[in-house]
Amino acid sequence: MDVSRKSLALILTLAIIAVGTWVSCFWWPRYAHPITTVYVSRHAEKLNSSDNPSLSETGKARADELAHVLKNESIDAVFVTQFLRTQQTGEPTALQRNLKMVEYKAGSPKDVANAILTDHLGDQVLVIGHSNTVDDIAASLGASGVPELVGAQYDRLFVVTRFGAKAHLNLLRYGSETP
Repeated sequence: MDVSRKSLALILTLAIIAVGTWVSCFWWPRYAHPITTVYVSRHAEKLNSSDNPSLSETGKARADELAHVLKNESIDAVFVTQFLRTQQTGEPTALQRNLKMVEYKAGSPKDVANAILTDHLGDQVLVIGHSNTVDDIAASLGASGVPELVGAQYDRLFVVTRFGAKAHLNLLRYGSETP
């Protein structure tokens, strides 16, 4: 009888160690490194080529489509630049969630990435940028391989998913197709 108690104690000890190992190896890392998802898009089509134009009717429709595409996502913040076209692109998504848009300086992709990774770790965030900054924003978040967009490309939506220091990149398209 004494031997079976020792055997039972040994089996229980090994089971506790096995469960502890499983928790620390498989369960804990999922929560120790929250998943941050950043949707990065260029502003929608603008009305003209002035310094700070509004969106065209096509651009307004695209901004509404972006909000529709992200409707089922838990967007926690919307980042836009100081320019009207980015603000008008992010506005439908922000209004859907009753969020105040966060403004960042257009030429500071590293600053917006740092703000997201500091203040929105584990969140889902939308960032509206410009044709020449979308690639830099994604790279600052750890996702390389995003090309600089050309003038007529408005339908790209880059999804950067961060898990700890690792980043994964997906390319989606929304609204009417552009080159």
